[in-house]
Amino acid sequence: MYQNNFLCASYTSKLKTSEALVGVFSQLFEDFKNPAIYPTIHPDLPAIKGVYYAKGPGSFTSLKLTHIFLHTLALIHGFELYSTTGFDFNDNTPILAYANKYFVSKERESLSDFKDLKIAPKDFKLPSFLEKDKFTQLNTPFYILPPI
Repeated sequence: MYQNNFLCASYTSKLKTSEALVGVFSQLFEDFKNPAIYPTIHPDLPAIKGVYYAKGPGSFTSLKLTHIFLHTLALIHGFELYSTTGFDFNDNTPILAYANKYFVSKERESLSDFKDLKIAPKDFKLPSFLEKDKFTQLNTPFYILPPI
């Protein structure tokens, strides 16, 4: 969670996306209820005004689940969605595609074998300061599917 663009709370899960999304957002809504809807509970906490997330590349199934889940929550709870690529959450390093294949940013190749990588992949992390100009409301998932 960000306040004034600074990270003040975060939630993590080791579960698969299908289970993690529900768990993380359930905990988030429990901890940070919207004071306009729940004025007697946590009145000093701000309403959720927007969700900033990675729209890909990555697991095709995870991207679809995240897209549907977040758009459903946004419709129900009335917040805005903003997205960017996953490269903004891992210092622009390769992202696992499948097996030993990795997605790399536009400056490099689009799909590469691990042994050819010059930069080791990093874990995803939330930035301590939210750079909103990196995000867009064009939230179509960033699918990159290899030829079959």
